[in-house]
Amino acid sequence: NDNFKFGVEYSYGDLIALRGGYRLVNDTDSEDILYRFTAGMGLNFQLSGTDLRFDYTFRDSRYYDGNNLFALTVGF
Repeated sequence: NDNFKFGVEYSYGDLIALRGGYRLVNDTDSEDILYRFTAGMGLNFQLSGTDLRFDYTFRDSRYYDGNNLFALTVGF
């Protein structure tokens, strides 16, 4: 089965990034495909001299209402 994945990201400096993606599948009844649409954002900032990065992603899901993923990265 062929499937194509598309994604875009827009960044405003090093502060914020907005992301989106889509998976295009020929076989719409395939049980292997759980996610099609994704959207997310990332924030970069400093706190007391420490680099921090926060990422959020939403994934539309076939069997659930959707998945929300969060990540916090700390750089020294």
